Amino acid sequence: GPVSDLVQDSSKIDVLLTQSKNLGDVLKFAFDTPSGVPYNNLNITSGGNDGAKTNGLAVTGTLALEWTRLSDLTGDTTYADLSQKAESYLLNPQPKSAEPFPGLVGSNINISNGQFTDAQVSWNGGDDSYYEYLIKMYVYDPKRFGLYKDRWVAAAQSTMQHLASHPSTRPDLTFLASYNNGTLGLSSQHLTCFDGGSFLLGGTVLNRTDFINFGLDLVSGCHDTYNSTLTGIGPESFSWDTSDIPSSQQSLYEKAGFYITSGAYILRPEVIESFYYAWRVTGQETVSSTPPPLGQ
Repeated sequence: GPVSDLVQDSSKIDVLLTQSKNLGDVLKFAFDTPSGVPYNNLNITSGGNDGAKTNGLAVTGTLALEWTRLSDLTGDTTYADLSQKAESYLLNPQPKSAEPFPGLVGSNINISNGQFTDAQVSWNGGDDSYYEYLIKMYVYDPKRFGLYKDRWVAAAQSTMQHLASHPSTRPDLTFLASYNNGTLGLSSQHLTCFDGGSFLLGGTVLNRTDFINFGLDLVSGCHDTYNSTLTGIGPESFSWDTSDIPSSQQSLYEKAGFYITSGAYILRPEVIESFYYAWRVTGQETVSSTPPPLGQ
């Protein structure tokens, strides 16, 4: 990797690679299904699973990068083949109704045939890593994974057009809504705060100022969910749906543009990645609500 020069003893790398291969070999029975879509919950002692009928978008779509990398390092294509076969159902979603907007797909996939069982769209937990890894696969190897980039671009453009949402009391903030059967869900999660970083990464790699600017808007929104609480820590989940504001949080919504639906904090790293990308793009240590033009 990019910091391999820091390693003084190369034998330690070999040990880690051997363990990575061992782990892949232990887990690869997850893909032993009629479609190749893996099970999520496994018993590695018995080689069994929980008998689930579906697997989630993020779970199915989060394996390709690591398993492809493992194949590239070991020379054994098995790991890449398994993960990319599962990914193929996400890149070419069926039925067509599972893709209500270009690039944005449903949340659950039938393990027996690889078809989507719904068209519920979000960048929240359960869906998040699929979109995250599309652009990262392209960054990893642009020659091999151009289709992944194309699907991310389609999803990003549809997200900007259909999912961008602004609280009524804070129209300067941008959050991502979810979508299901014509209805927007006006709530989000700490997990979703990777979204700004994804747009910034994609915008930087593809030289798309529109993606960069939208990414900075998303980072600013997540930044505000931190700065608006008494602790300075962002909530696990929050909403800006005015039809369901608890009376105890009305004043918070008026001021902050959101109210807290779960006040837990469980050390999730997603927002840190987005802050890091925003710093790299702008040079600012603090992201304001209205980011300055690039280069300033």
